[in-house]
Amino acid sequence: MDELAEMPVDTQSKLLRVLHEKEYRPVGGRTSYQADCRVIAATNRSVEEAIKEGKLRQELYYRISTISVSLPPLKMTLI
Repeated sequence: MDELAEMPVDTQSKLLRVLHEKEYRPVGGRTSYQADCRVIAATNRSVEEAIKEGKLRQELYYRISTISVSLPPLKMTLI
C-alpha cells in the first residue's frame, strides 16, 4: 500500500478491522470471507506527525509496524 497516511481515516478503520478479525464482506454481499494477508505499506510523511494530525490511526500503525525501514530523501545533487 502506498501513501497509507493519505488514506481516509474511515477507510483506515475498515482496513484495521480486516487485519484484526481476518474477515471481510464485499459491499452488497451477504457472505463473509476469510482473509490471510501480509501488508507492506509506505508513506512519505513522518508517521509520528501523521498520527498527531489525525491523518493516520494509531491503532492501524500499531498493527502494521512490525518492521520499520526509514530511508533518507532521494535528492539529486548537481556536480
